[in-house]
Amino acid sequence: MLKAGDRVGDVVLIESSAQAAVIEIDGNRQRVGLSQRITGTFSAPDTREVVVRRDAAFQYKTLATVNGRQVTVLVDTGANTIALNTDHAKALGVDYKSGVPSLVTTAGGQVEAWTVSLRRVDVGGIAVENVQAAVIEGSHPTTILLGMSFLQHVQMQESEGVLVLSRDW
Repeated sequence: MLKAGDRVGDVVLIESSAQAAVIEIDGNRQRVGLSQRITGTFSAPDTREVVVRRDAAFQYKTLATVNGRQVTVLVDTGANTIALNTDHAKALGVDYKSGVPSLVTTAGGQVEAWTVSLRRVDVGGIAVENVQAAVIEGSHPTTILLGMSFLQHVQMQESEGVLVLSRDW
């Protein structure tokens, strides 16, 4: 039994589900179905898929790597950009004060924010570089919102509490 992050030789388990596993061999990620064999040679998949299950609060949360650091994100198609609070930005090494000051409209009204560009956002092997984000002054949102500045680069399909994000390569 392995859990995400475990290594066996040169192979690292990135994530797994009942249908497949995402592994990394020498820095290259590969999705392997239950009946597929893992070989020593890497062949890039035609499509990358990330499966996100709805939680008890009816939200789709998953892990992402932002600027090289792993964080929890909430998939939010209603957010124009990735949205994070100032504490998130500091933890991710984002110099948000050098971003463009702006006002953003949230469920709580208009708040001060800074528009920044995140170097790289990776969700289960689906990576997008130079992604626009809004750093919101204060402690909200409490979970980083994975908004449309990332989601516009993927296909989304939801059925029976399972959201599949995919991207052709």
